[in-house]
Amino acid sequence: MKLTIKREPFLAAFGKVAQVVPNRASLEAWAKVRMECGSDGCLIHANGGELAISCKPEGVTVHEPGSCLLPPKEFVAILRESRVDELHIDEKDAKIVITSGRDKFTILAQPDKGEFGKPPAFPRDQLVVLDGSHFADALKAALIAAGDGGKWAYNSVCVSLRGGYIYCVGMDGGIVNRGAVPVSSIIREPLAQWPLLSVRGARQVASIAELGHSLIAADASKFYFEQGAYTLSSALVEGRYRDWVKTVGQVEAAMADSPTCEIPAEEFRRAVRRAKISCGEDTLGIDLSFTVGMLTMAAAGQGGDSEVKLPVSFMDDDISLRLHSERLLAAISLIEDEEVLTIRLKDDKPPVWFSTANGFLSLVMPLETDKPEGRATNA
Repeated sequence: MKLTIKREPFLAAFGKVAQVVPNRASLEAWAKVRMECGSDGCLIHANGGELAISCKPEGVTVHEPGSCLLPPKEFVAILRESRVDELHIDEKDAKIVITSGRDKFTILAQPDKGEFGKPPAFPRDQLVVLDGSHFADALKAALIAAGDGGKWAYNSVCVSLRGGYIYCVGMDGGIVNRGAVPVSSIIREPLAQWPLLSVRGARQVASIAELGHSLIAADASKFYFEQGAYTLSSALVEGRYRDWVKTVGQVEAAMADSPTCEIPAEEFRRAVRRAKISCGEDTLGIDLSFTVGMLTMAAAGQGGDSEVKLPVSFMDDDISLRLHSERLLAAISLIEDEEVLTIRLKDDKPPVWFSTANGFLSLVMPLETDKPEGRATNA
């Protein structure tokens, strides 16, 4: 196998693919990245069992076809440290010779014996088309509230197709976060029950989706994603997810006549950060007091206290509550600075409702003032 590659596009593609390689591979071959070269170009492929990805990098000229399994860390290091735009790769007898200008590197490869598995194939008979960067934002919003402790259903991101939108939802005991992205087109709705993506799978999809226009699909066992030259499949998390549509609907109904105010997102975030300065390790709560035309945030710790005032469009009876500062900042961290944040709240302490016009929603549970305030574990 012989080929010539353009360093930057190949490094970008190989780096994304190599992220899927597991730290502890159940098969020796899965600790490598498979590279196959033929008349239609070069395909690089990683398989982690539950997660698989392939890519056809740009800027590749194949001189002789072939395939092998590459050690990802060594190969990425050579590409990253190279200072030339074009590199030559020659594979023979399970050895890879990489020529980079005047430099030459030899690394041991593994013969491709067919045990690696096939690259993921996207099901073109059922798919949803959407803006990839917005989908990445929706996944990241959901990941804020998703756990990362195994296959339990809540340690995942729920992806739902409803009313022309793809919703990505994550939840734990203190936060429900929902991101939304409008669908460009649908070729036969893939499933009535949409999938649960593992946290690792959602993170990988988000890192590629932000590159641009994307396709998604699902069947009974896998979630599929395609963006440009990348194709990814992720095994679905088993288990039943809480009915987030019902949960949000119940909260919305309970807050139908509740006090509401609107605040520029960046102003609110900055005010929370200023108030949080006085929080200690064991006192991470911030007291929020809403009065007519004013929001007062207060915090206290062993080193002192803080009081921050922010004019708001609040015109109802006074309401006071306490929120976990780190959870609150994490929940709203991805909202664009220029967006307007809508806050709904009631004095009988249901979740506090934070939303924006683009479909983002976060429900944050207040703290009980008579209980200790621990550091957030997922913020």
